Amino acid sequence: MPDKPKFYGWKLVAVLFLLDFINMGFPYYGGSIINSYMIHDIVMSRATLGWGFTILNLFVGFAAIVVAMSIVKYGLRATFMIGSAIIGLNALFLGFYASKPWHYLVGFGVVNGIGMSFATLVPCATGVTRWFRRYRGAMMGLALSASGISGFVLSPLLDKMLRTGGGNWHVGWRIVACAMVVSGLIAFLFVKESPESVGQTVDGLAEERQAQPSRTDALATKLRDEQVACGWLRASGVLVDVDGNSLIDFGSGIAVTGVGNSAERVVQRVTEQVASFTHTCFMVAPYEGYVEVSEELNRLTPGDHEKRSALFNSGAEAVEIFAARQHFDY
Repeated sequence: MPDKPKFYGWKLVAVLFLLDFINMGFPYYGGSIINSYMIHDIVMSRATLGWGFTILNLFVGFAAIVVAMSIVKYGLRATFMIGSAIIGLNALFLGFYASKPWHYLVGFGVVNGIGMSFATLVPCATGVTRWFRRYRGAMMGLALSASGISGFVLSPLLDKMLRTGGGNWHVGWRIVACAMVVSGLIAFLFVKESPESVGQTVDGLAEERQAQPSRTDALATKLRDEQVACGWLRASGVLVDVDGNSLIDFGSGIAVTGVGNSAERVVQRVTEQVASFTHTCFMVAPYEGYVEVSEELNRLTPGDHEKRSALFNSGAEAVEIFAARQHFDY
């Protein structure tokens, strides 16, 4: 009997890692280096330069729906190749033609973002999901770690190449275009759509073994069956649950991190306060405690400038007041 072919999923993870490395590293991290040289020739403000990255990230997300449709209709391989083609053609536009700020915003922001959406996260994650179940988390992390690693490797490499070339940023974008030719070829030669397309099974396991629960499934079932208690009875230095178990509180809530659980002085002051009144809306019915806290905050804040303090229910309210002050200048 001929030997059973080895599970292709392991090779595919290496392929997805390489594609994510190239398709994220060159146009995004490499692009950030190229842009730092480009800004000397294409005069633009730092704000405009930053807008390019904002627009890019927006279009990576906006295009994801179209990318998903492409995967369903044309497959993983074609979707990767479409992304490589978009990024590559756009890199040629930037390398040979771009001369105005709006060229940068459209090329680096809009088109680059769309191309990266086609060539990085969504198809990589889909490939791992199709090929793995038991090892999906580990393989997903391994494949997508390439995007971070590429930043450490390609950014200094491209910077050194551009410095050696006298800061010619046009060459930088042409290098990106060449990298996209390589990534397109890798996708064409090595991306396989699914285990079924090559006569294999998910995880490379026989169907009877696939039916067996994974370690994660078994743990979830155990926790559900044991109905682990999660009700807390009291807390001081430690948490005590309804079964009398004492546990160190490593997941303390916001207020607890500042004063601890059941702090004696806090209990005393809270008891005194609720004996008088629990709460009023300060803007309608002000009270002395609010003023005392605000004055103390003013005293403790560094600087001898004019200070104003106000207490709010949430960060959202604080942001609203900040925005109002900036708008009305008060």
